[in-house]
Amino acid sequence: MHSLKSLTLSLVFMGGCFVATNATAQLYIHPRAGATIPTSGDDISYTLGLSVGYQWTRFFATEGTYMRWIATGSGADGDEVTGQGILGYPTEYFTPYINGGVGFLHTEIAGNNEFDPVYLVGAGISLHPFRFFSIGVGVTYEIVDGRTDFIQPSVGIGLTF
Repeated sequence: MHSLKSLTLSLVFMGGCFVATNATAQLYIHPRAGATIPTSGDDISYTLGLSVGYQWTRFFATEGTYMRWIATGSGADGDEVTGQGILGYPTEYFTPYINGGVGFLHTEIAGNNEFDPVYLVGAGISLHPFRFFSIGVGVTYEIVDGRTDFIQPSVGIGLTF
């Protein structure tokens, strides 16, 4: 079985992100792009994806995310789909948050399709110096059933409409 021993370093560019505003409910979308750097070996994977979320209250949002993993070298291409809840504590200029969710990772290794459950927890902070703009940093710990867990630090830029 293919092992995903990786420390993931991602830059996440977002067209919208989790941002606390005075409105209590809003829909947001943010595209994502990043890179995965393995802890052993030299295969780098790139990720492209999209998150769609809904800010239910000032403190709670939910989102669904699709990520395409594009492998280089001998790594495996894959698709990851997750759903998560996000709890934040908004202040005037920033929002610390925690998130947790579930999903699955689909990979094709040597012609074999594999589907593995994914569990994730994370935390971060989103700075919002202007009403429609934010900058955030965070880290997500992903547990992939049947594979090695990995960490995904991220930096994000967002616009909320």
